[in-house]
Amino acid sequence: MILAWALSAGLGLGAAAGGDGPITLEDVLASTERHYPPLLAAIQEVEQAEGASRAADGKFDTRVRLGGAADQFGFYENYRIDLGLEQSIQWWGAKLYAGWRLGEGGFAPYSGLQETRTGGEYRAGIKLPLLRGRSIDDPRARQRQATIGVNVAELSVMERGLVIRQLATDAYWDWVAAGRSLEIAQNLLAIAVSRDEYLRESVEAGALAAVEVIDNRRAILKRRSEIVSAERKLRKAAIYLSLYYRDRIGEPIVAPESRLPSFPVPGLQISRQLDEDLRLALLRRPELQSIRAESEQVGLDESLASNSVLPSLDLALGVTAESGVNPDVKRGPSDLKAGVVFSLPIQRREATGKQLKARAKLQQLRLEEKFLEEKIEAEVRDARVALETSYEKTQLLEEEVVVTRELEALERDRFDLGDSNLFTVNLREAATADAERRRVEALASYHRARGFYRLVIAEP
Repeated sequence: MILAWALSAGLGLGAAAGGDGPITLEDVLASTERHYPPLLAAIQEVEQAEGASRAADGKFDTRVRLGGAADQFGFYENYRIDLGLEQSIQWWGAKLYAGWRLGEGGFAPYSGLQETRTGGEYRAGIKLPLLRGRSIDDPRARQRQATIGVNVAELSVMERGLVIRQLATDAYWDWVAAGRSLEIAQNLLAIAVSRDEYLRESVEAGALAAVEVIDNRRAILKRRSEIVSAERKLRKAAIYLSLYYRDRIGEPIVAPESRLPSFPVPGLQISRQLDEDLRLALLRRPELQSIRAESEQVGLDESLASNSVLPSLDLALGVTAESGVNPDVKRGPSDLKAGVVFSLPIQRREATGKQLKARAKLQQLRLEEKFLEEKIEAEVRDARVALETSYEKTQLLEEEVVVTRELEALERDRFDLGDSNLFTVNLREAATADAERRRVEALASYHRARGFYRLVIAEP
């Protein structure tokens, strides 16, 4: 079923929330699948659609009718029992019926049809539409539409599931990026703190001016302030991630810093050609499938309206059999009955009006479907470009980090030799930290772009 695809394939299956190791994206997606309230609420729409489908099937339930009557204290005293079964079937809109009735006692001459022989009268037959209602009628159309409605509800869950998966993916990589940014700030502070004692000793020995110690103290305070800001961002990201990452009973988990993972090594990992991804997106995107299913529902309305324009010509065939004895009953013992009923509203305005309405709705849905296909194609192309460019950016920033680290090391060597000053060293260290932070942001953007590309092609 589509719903099963949306939940088990579309959102992924992973380990349950908990444990001590690094939290993986699969952990978050699996937790989202099992416990994210808006997704669980969306699944209830499928239950509602299945309930509506079952209700539509009720039009084809077997109907039992049991009745009894008696005339007493009058000139004619009698009693009557009537038991009947009726079954509508989908074949040609036919209705089958069967039954048994018993009428005994005294009956007026004009009520003679109510009297039966002592064993009662058995009956069976079929009512069959020959024109209107033969190929389609209201119960069959509503039953088929309700079945399609279940599919539409499942597609809606799939669509929401894909969007929720992307939101969870973004929240996860934001958390990882915030953790790595905090690590960069902590490393930068550690460098200044470890250098403080060396600078103080150098000032005492007369090798450096006292201003260098003060400048390093300034750098320590500034870097501690940056850590406070980075810690706030990490806490905020962890709190937002807890909407998707939950424990076994569905309660949010604020992920601890100790469970932060490292960024996976980036890679394009696009094995298919763009044309193939476009084809798959048009085949799998749930909103496109949903509009096609809606067109199928409206098509049933159009077929029903077109059929309603036809005249009504119904054939009825039945047999009756009398059991027992009663000389007053002049029927039977067996009879074959046949009849034809014809009717036609002269103007047929209701049927033609519904026909025009359905055809206009179908045309509207065709135009919407065409535009949606164009929109999906644009999204796939743009998402692919975003993925490729984000990958290129990670590679460039990787090289930039290597270069800034080399410059930082060289500047530090020059400082140790007395050819530079602490202000310039701090600038080099800040430049390295800035490049590392931008690399972290680029890695997060790359992984978000990978998730979004999977979303636009509806990749399981």
